[in-house]
Amino acid sequence: MTDTPKTLAEKVDLLVRLASPPDHRLTMAELAKMSVEADPADAGLSHTSWNDLLRGAKTDPRLSTLLVIARTFDIPDAYLLPSCDNLTALSALHSSPKLRAAVTAVADLGDEGASALLEAAQTIRHRMGAGPPPPAAPSTAGTAPARRRRAKRLPWDQVGQRAERDLEGKQS
Repeated sequence: MTDTPKTLAEKVDLLVRLASPPDHRLTMAELAKMSVEADPADAGLSHTSWNDLLRGAKTDPRLSTLLVIARTFDIPDAYLLPSCDNLTALSALHSSPKLRAAVTAVADLGDEGASALLEAAQTIRHRMGAGPPPPAAPSTAGTAPARRRRAKRLPWDQVGQRAERDLEGKQS
């Protein structure tokens, strides 16, 4: 992937491409069905809503819409926020079963396992003559659980800034 998606439409398009079989792009009706299957208690998104999202007509959706998208593709909802523009790790994990297996193999080993995997990856990159690795996506580990607040619709850029602070573990 050469360009990192920045807009919500670009991010949703990437997720649809990653979820689509190699010989077929998922249709709006299939996406609508997937969103209902992801959470049967929720109504999901209509094919019209998916079309609006992919065309960029919906640029400031409700939080509930973002949560449906995240559940549909089984991704962290933070990837859909404007402040998180690094989907490289998500893309790599979705496209490589061996990479998923490597990460899963050390997932229960905590920071020590992650450090050993990172050290091995850096050794491999050096041996293959590759440059420095791309920057890592922001971590959500160690952040405090979300506090219940009075519902208030914020402008899209403020939502992104707040999410970025939350991902960094800072309190508002």
